[in-house]
Amino acid sequence: MDFTNEEFFEVINILQQRENCTVKYEIKCGKIIFSSDDNDELDLCISILENKFIIRRVAFKHKRTGTFKLLFNYFLEYCIINKIEYIILEAIVSDAMLAFAKKNDFKPVLGKIIKDGQTLWGDYEYRICENSIN
Repeated sequence: MDFTNEEFFEVINILQQRENCTVKYEIKCGKIIFSSDDNDELDLCISILENKFIIRRVAFKHKRTGTFKLLFNYFLEYCIINKIEYIILEAIVSDAMLAFAKKNDFKPVLGKIIKDGQTLWGDYEYRICENSIN
């Protein structure tokens, strides 16, 4: 992972303020996992592979309060600065995350989607505008 201490602390600060808990992180198998002992509903797992910033798991105690949007904007800024081309939401299985993906112009990743009626579950990607990267 190429996160600096400052970047780790910024994510931790956002989570602590929004979730009102103490946040810890660990790096395991190339993934950064943010969690809390005093809030078992807090779980954020991210990784960076090649030109993709992957958001693997998201769970917050305080839902629908703008926490993920704040983090997404922070991660988007990180990707632009570091010339990362995609943000991936991996394995979307909740209505709330699917709504977030659609509202923020994420597109389904072909071959990583399961169709259930009219709903497409699975991986969604956000391609960062080439003009934002240059």
